[in-house]
Amino acid sequence: MAVRAVEPNHVTYNTMIDGYIKRGDLEAGLRLRDQMVLRHGLKPNVVTYNVLLSGLCRAGRMGEAATLLDEMASRRMVPAGFTYSMLFDGLSRVGDSQALLSLFGKSVENGMKIGDYTCSILLNGLCKDGKVSTAGQVLQTLIDAGLVPTRVIYNTLISGYCQIGDLEGAFSTFQQMKSRHIKPDHITYNALINGLCKAERITKAQDLLVEMEENGVSPSLETFNTLIDAYGRTGQLERCFIVLSEIQEKGLKPNVVSYGSIVNAFCKHGKIPEAVAILDDMFHKDVLPNAQVYNAIIDAYIEHGPIEQAFVLAEKMKSSGISPSIVTYNLLIKGLCSQSRISEAEEIINSLSNHRMTPDAVSYNTLISACCYKGNIDKALDLQQGMHKYHIRPTSRTYHLLISALGSAGRVHEIEDLYQQMLQKNVVPSSAIYNIMVEAYSKYGKEIKVEALRKEMSERGIAIDNTCINNCVLNKCIAHPV
Repeated sequence: MAVRAVEPNHVTYNTMIDGYIKRGDLEAGLRLRDQMVLRHGLKPNVVTYNVLLSGLCRAGRMGEAATLLDEMASRRMVPAGFTYSMLFDGLSRVGDSQALLSLFGKSVENGMKIGDYTCSILLNGLCKDGKVSTAGQVLQTLIDAGLVPTRVIYNTLISGYCQIGDLEGAFSTFQQMKSRHIKPDHITYNALINGLCKAERITKAQDLLVEMEENGVSPSLETFNTLIDAYGRTGQLERCFIVLSEIQEKGLKPNVVSYGSIVNAFCKHGKIPEAVAILDDMFHKDVLPNAQVYNAIIDAYIEHGPIEQAFVLAEKMKSSGISPSIVTYNLLIKGLCSQSRISEAEEIINSLSNHRMTPDAVSYNTLISACCYKGNIDKALDLQQGMHKYHIRPTSRTYHLLISALGSAGRVHEIEDLYQQMLQKNVVPSSAIYNIMVEAYSKYGKEIKVEALRKEMSERGIAIDNTCINNCVLNKCIAHPV
């Protein structure tokens, strides 16, 4: 008896495409879409498009997603609210606010009724890109079209205003929210308190905390940590401990962020013994410090001394089971370089592999800077070449240090090679680098190179510091009077 072949249909293909995409194989899903058309003559339906759009948006391939959307339109398929949600989310992820607005315009033209979920995604994307006032206008357009805004929508907008420091916009939205009888929650208050603390309006933030509790909204640990950080940054160190006590009175347990902010505040104000005492107290309170807490104190020792204590603390850090980060080692390198202990600093870089770690550009730039300061330019150039060993890309700062040192030493013939290397590595020269080169070439009579650089700077829109050139010309005139 012959077995009759069963032809796959849309459900078959859509299920398989969805399976491939969910396991991360987008290319296989796209190939299957082509197969359903070419082999079985099945044209993608709305489900097919939505599944593919979902995969493309998650992968950030928004150009292909836009092409697929146009293909839907050419087949007179109207995208649903779910489709727009995916597209808004994808564009939000890649930070393309212009495309977001363009797509929003198309949705309005198509008569699409955007719901609160899709609206919150759209507003979040605009706010992430700093287009908060535009997000406010979009929200008003949707409200005029019949959208009933939710707490999530207002929280998105309030957070956006606070992120860009527009407290007037944030509180205006807050009032709109309350006028619609939408009760603010801890997310609303935390965003506003954080915005006020960033603006150092801590008294107003404390008042809002009182309002928050009066309205039956319990402050979270994040709320109190924001206040601790603000008091610490403004030097009100005693207030940090008052807030710490409030945390415990509310039945909450301070965490590493709570104590870390206080440690950082004391370190910034040169109160290292107090910072160390807080570090010790963390262990007694069963709060394990992290690398950032140790790094704050190590940095303070590097800045204020004695540097030896930074190394003692780094060892204590390891014995406590906390692995030093590359920031820790960079701070130690910085300390050694500040005392011109360059060989010891280089030893740290070479030993990092023993800690399953590799140096970064900061490690090398710190060492190169120290070598340049001591006039050991050849060593600095060797170090820059050594960055290739770890596949570290020299930064603009690297070239700034080396070109400046070469110019000061009169080794102008080597500047051009370094500059060309910089361009080959796609490192964009800063205005400071250009002006250093112009000054060096002017000082040593390389007028042709000066003119070439001036032209290049003009094309890039970089201002020329004529003071340097004028000083060089003046020095020449003094040295060789007519």
